[in-house]
Amino acid sequence: MRKIMFLLVALFIVPTCIFAATSPEVIKLDATVSGKDIKYNGETTDGAYAVMCKLFNSKDEELDMLSSPVDDNKFDGTFTVTENGDYRVACAIYEGGEFKNVNVTVSDAETKAENPKTADNVLSYIIILTGCITLLGASYLVRKRLS
Repeated sequence: MRKIMFLLVALFIVPTCIFAATSPEVIKLDATVSGKDIKYNGETTDGAYAVMCKLFNSKDEELDMLSSPVDDNKFDGTFTVTENGDYRVACAIYEGGEFKNVNVTVSDAETKAENPKTADNVLSYIIILTGCITLLGASYLVRKRLS
């Protein structure tokens, strides 16, 4: 009788405890690119309260990290990048677990700053300076003749 009870416990209760004790995880992760923003969203299993998402460049260097709250098993967030290139977004439950990954390519980020023109108003300044020197000279001559 003891062996039968032990067998029942082993066959029914132990697997039930193992499946009931599974921790929440990220089950879906998507990312889209809009300009220089990488917007991610995903879904988790029940029991998740927050997700930690990391942004990696093509050299697998961590660039940024964001925490996103989970609401109705869904989460989202946005990374902003400054350069074009390949990136990887990796998300996992905040308490730990396996990271879910998705790769994106940013190709239309505004990466080039406009070079300021160094001679923007140089001609205007030269004309104003010449006019000022002429007026100072004229006023000096007028003052000298009147005195």
